[in-house]
This record gives sequence, structure tokens and C-alpha cells, in this order.
Amino acid sequence: MDDEGLPGQTRILVVQRTYHSQIVHYSIAHQWRASPDDDWRNVFRIDTSDGSVHSHQFRQDEGPEESTGRKRLVQTLGESDGRRVVDVSYEDSYDRVTQFMDEHWREWTQG
Repeated sequence: MDDEGLPGQTRILVVQRTYHSQIVHYSIAHQWRASPDDDWRNVFRIDTSDGSVHSHQFRQDEGPEESTGRKRLVQTLGESDGRRVVDVSYEDSYDRVTQFMDEHWREWTQG
């Protein structure tokens, strides 16, 4: 069991790109694996690809290679303010991933 009381192991994986000390792209993922020999699988992720801030809720019964999860728009990135929106939205996105891990886990296991 891990710190959250879930079977296996969980982690938060953060990937960021910065430009002049401003976050211009990020991906924050709640991931799980059954044992140290298994691959990490996405449970929930928020990222800034495709011109928007959006979340992905994954399902346990989906194959990890084919799944992009159920995608939900959080905020569209405008051409003139996209970098500012990404930088400002990072903390809220991080909080959303970390503070609701139990809910993301439930949705992942129950589909």
C-alpha cells in the first residue's frame, strides 16, 4: 500500500517547459503501478497541449497505449495571452491533480 492507502504505488509526475522564467507548457499526471516491476499508468492528467488547458480521466480497463482518457476542456489558450494563461493556471492544475487523487482513483477503477 502507498501513502494514500491505495494498492500498489502512486506518484505525481510533473513535466514543465519554461521560457524566460515563465511556464509555457506543463503536464501534471497522477500515475499508478501495481508493483516496482510494472509500468506506470495514467490515472488522471492535466496538460496544455492542443491549444488548451485540459484534463484526461483514464480508466483502468483501457489499454495504457491506446487510451487518451476522457478529455475535458479547462481553458482555451488565446493567441495573445496563451503563455500567461499557462503560467497562471499551473498552480490550480497542480492542486486539482493532487487534492482530488481519491476521486480520480475511484473514476479510474470504476470506469
